[in-house]
Amino acid sequence: MIARKRVQVFKPVIDDRYSGDEIVSHTDQRMKSEAIGHVSEIAGRLDWRTQVVGIDEANFFGQELAAIVTQLADSGKQVNCRGAGHDYMGRPFPPMPDLLTLAESITKTLAICMRCGNPAKHTQRLVNPQS
Repeated sequence: MIARKRVQVFKPVIDDRYSGDEIVSHTDQRMKSEAIGHVSEIAGRLDWRTQVVGIDEANFFGQELAAIVTQLADSGKQVNCRGAGHDYMGRPFPPMPDLLTLAESITKTLAICMRCGNPAKHTQRLVNPQS
């Protein structure tokens, strides 16, 4: 957007924590997005004029995302994927390992531990896995 490029952002429909039609940062920065149920919906919703494709919470889209990201990049689109690399136990979320190997650049950010203030390398699961 800063470079005046046409941007289209997609997010999983299950991510409705802050908004159904926006991606929202923890500091309440907002950007319009399209919620999709399956990664295959991107092709049908993509405006041919779009130059930059954003995919938020990529970890929820599964292994098929890597192939779609490759197709988009090969067609000349700049693709920016964001998501958690692993779950609360440290197990990798597919397709994140594959996306990391395909990426031209990677920015890894860590959460901050609310107890000690140090960088947190794992997320915390706040619900009982049995419920």
